[in-house]
Amino acid sequence: MQPNRRETVALLAGAAIAQMVASNAFAQANETSMWNLSFGQAIEAMKAGNSVARRGWNASNMRIFIEKRDGFEPSICMLNAQGRKQPGWLASQPDMLGEDWGIVGQ
Repeated sequence: MQPNRRETVALLAGAAIAQMVASNAFAQANETSMWNLSFGQAIEAMKAGNSVARRGWNASNMRIFIEKRDGFEPSICMLNAQGRKQPGWLASQPDMLGEDWGIVGQ
């Protein structure tokens, strides 16, 4: 029997919460990071090898970083709420204008 939509959402939310609790690294960064970087400053932090995130993003593990692969141009990737790498992330206008970026790891 297939779960209905409500059961599916509950399962996904439970998995996301479990992942958030297991992610001690982001929790530490959330306490110690300064969440007042502009998007330009966040890009410079990524160029220096850091991962960055916006304070208001939905899942605590979400972050973006620059990935460099042999034979390819560097690109901005996102670690999404499901813990999967999503290459080719594009910023929205609110992301570009946001002043709530912080460094969350390397």
